[in-house]
Amino acid sequence: AQHAGAHVLIAIPELALAAVGAAAEWEMSSDAAKAGTSRPALAGYMHGSTWRLPLAAADVAGPFEISIPVLELAAIVINLIVFGPRVPDGVTLLVMSDSLTSVDVLADAAARAPLMQWLHRRLLDNAEFRRLARRALVGHCYGETNVMSDASSRGYDDVMSTLAAHLQVRLRELDPTADAHALLNELRARNRAEKQRADAAAEQPAAGPFGPGV
Repeated sequence: AQHAGAHVLIAIPELALAAVGAAAEWEMSSDAAKAGTSRPALAGYMHGSTWRLPLAAADVAGPFEISIPVLELAAIVINLIVFGPRVPDGVTLLVMSDSLTSVDVLADAAARAPLMQWLHRRLLDNAEFRRLARRALVGHCYGETNVMSDASSRGYDDVMSTLAAHLQVRLRELDPTADAHALLNELRARNRAEKQRADAAAEQPAAGPFGPGV
């Protein structure tokens, strides 16, 4: 049985080789928050460095709300965009998320929803991911093991500062790159288009025996 704070590591299928014999382990974690905060965001953390990408009101509620599984996977992709260039060759990379859905997508290539499939493709096409993938693992972390990313995604700066002080870590806030902003903006556009198509399809009259609406 799993418990809060458990790490479950699963090799990503695209990796081809098991992550063994690396000189060191680097871990990145991510999170997405919609509820329970006035400052919802996507966020990531890696060895003292953090990034945060605020969500718009329309992202978290209303007709064009983006589902939390999609946002969690987007945070993983952006983690690779922001942190990937900082990870050296030859290390084992642990890609951690508290979203079991996102972990399953990466571990089993199991994305079915169009937005999840698109985000998975963006990850596989990412040059840094392809460089690091041979020594990468994806894991499900939650509870106390994802506390930094969780706090950052909710804008709990005081929690992060307190944790950093106790851990004797100097926090470094990184600005998300232009590519990170572009990915979120494209996700918004695709989400809106998908919902508009679904609404249009729902408004079409059902076909009767003598034609539509008859």
